Amino acid sequence: MYNVIDMAIFNAEPVVTPKERNSISGTRWINKHSELDFHHDDMLPALRGLLCSRGIKSAEEADAFLDIDINSLGDPFLLPDMLKAAEKIDETIRNRGRIRIFGDYDTDGITSCALLVRAFNALSGQELTDWYIPHRIDDGYGLNADAIDAALADGISLGITVDNGITSIDVLQHAQDIGLPMIVTDHHEPGENLPVAVAVVNPKIPGHTYPYRELAGVGVAYNLLRAVCKLRKLPDSAPQKFLDLTAIGTIADVAPLLGENRIIAHHGLLTINHNNRKIGIPALLRAADITTRVNSRDVAFKIAPRLNAAGRVAHAETSLKLLLSKDPAEADQLARSLCQNNAERQEEEKSTLESALAMVTEEDLATRRVLVLSSQDWHPGVIGIVASRLVDRFNRPCVMIAVENKVGKGSARARDPFHLWEALDECSKLLNRFGGHRVAAGFEIKEANIKKLREAIDKIGHRTLTEEDLLPRIEIDGWAELCDVTTNFAYQVEKMQPFGMGNPEPTFAIENAIIDCVSARGTEGQHLNLMLRANQVGRCVSAIWFNAGEYTTKLRSGDKVDIAGTISLNTYMGTTTAQLKVKDIRI
Repeated sequence: MYNVIDMAIFNAEPVVTPKERNSISGTRWINKHSELDFHHDDMLPALRGLLCSRGIKSAEEADAFLDIDINSLGDPFLLPDMLKAAEKIDETIRNRGRIRIFGDYDTDGITSCALLVRAFNALSGQELTDWYIPHRIDDGYGLNADAIDAALADGISLGITVDNGITSIDVLQHAQDIGLPMIVTDHHEPGENLPVAVAVVNPKIPGHTYPYRELAGVGVAYNLLRAVCKLRKLPDSAPQKFLDLTAIGTIADVAPLLGENRIIAHHGLLTINHNNRKIGIPALLRAADITTRVNSRDVAFKIAPRLNAAGRVAHAETSLKLLLSKDPAEADQLARSLCQNNAERQEEEKSTLESALAMVTEEDLATRRVLVLSSQDWHPGVIGIVASRLVDRFNRPCVMIAVENKVGKGSARARDPFHLWEALDECSKLLNRFGGHRVAAGFEIKEANIKKLREAIDKIGHRTLTEEDLLPRIEIDGWAELCDVTTNFAYQVEKMQPFGMGNPEPTFAIENAIIDCVSARGTEGQHLNLMLRANQVGRCVSAIWFNAGEYTTKLRSGDKVDIAGTISLNTYMGTTTAQLKVKDIRI
């Protein structure tokens, strides 16, 4: 079953015929290419096809997608309760009241917190806005009553949640009872009841007319700042100074990089690369050895893991202090500390992954749609990352639970079509609390209920996931020829950046390429290098397949193959060329 590829091949005829070939990695190729097309004078046909496969149906829509106009963001006052929130904040700032931002310990929560602390202090001209970040182990996710009590005792006039609060019903009721006004800004799915607060701003609350629902928590915080600036009649450029933080949090939270998130990510990356006056971000780039132009992949795989690491193995306040720092020496020291935290996180993650893999049996893979694993030896700070690794490896949702004192802290990860938040909502009677969204969620559970959760959520998996959903897959966005592997073609593809969730780097299928030679690359021969020709006399094109050295002996010179891979720009020693990176090969 794993060695059969069922891939639709488009012909000139309207009938689509299946083709079956062996993939040496055992992965199915799923065709997403659209036969729809539109006319555009300045666009290569292959790029038009890619845009069509992403739901774009006209030249006007294509131009809007590629132009990425910052002025096309929606009116922030269309978000629920936004006017009430902005008016309360403006009133508090004008009256010299103290504001406390209640953040979260992941990158989305940290950047949200840094954004509002910096912005509100700039608006007031004084350091009247401070912050609270919970400790992952000691405090757990979200608001807690002790933090609310401490804020009142410290003379705080207004509390604002970022990236949390939508499910903190009891704690926000406590805040109202003791007289601390609160504003909730969040992007997680709301429950049946909304919390009591001065304002609850969340694009996922039904009934509003804001045009975009999928903002990250930092995107909601950015819109809050936009609203306050509009209320004060400040220019549109005022909040745009904080797009760097907004982009980092949006990309790190794996929000879909479409619509407004795409605009935020694009302009935020421009701010990081060209106009960054915040000391902490350049310090982190130096510490992470990022010396070239920062892209979304750098944020996802180098910047965000370091910002997340402190909250996973120590305290997230280190990351927040870096983003708030005004001292270059302090910023460099904090950035180095985050790199050390990240190294510790990687070691903890490695041991946890090995432990989790040892738990997964052949019977589990044969009978279970959803994996639910638990241990008293796991650190709750890394189980979310490991859950993602298991989803990638086993192609099914994964729930990891770290147990201590008969209470489990869980992290769950999934991919479409499974909806994690809805699944946990169905199982809510077994949970102490939970929150999250479609592909990532967290919860707390009594150890005695873990077995019941395992059975309940697996039943949901059997109901909503097919056998086909569990098979490894590569989604093909378009067709290309070997002659398309040029810098001009790659430049056209680059126009679709930033890549990420919802807008992945396009994967092309190249059919009937002839292998000219095969070789191993890397210090241990771990990578596979190919020289390919379209025909016996055609020019050679170099291709690299990372971490696929094991397939060197399965391919020979003269083999005719189909290649699934990406075509991108690669700059080395000052020279930019097109690069073909292989994802899979069919012989």
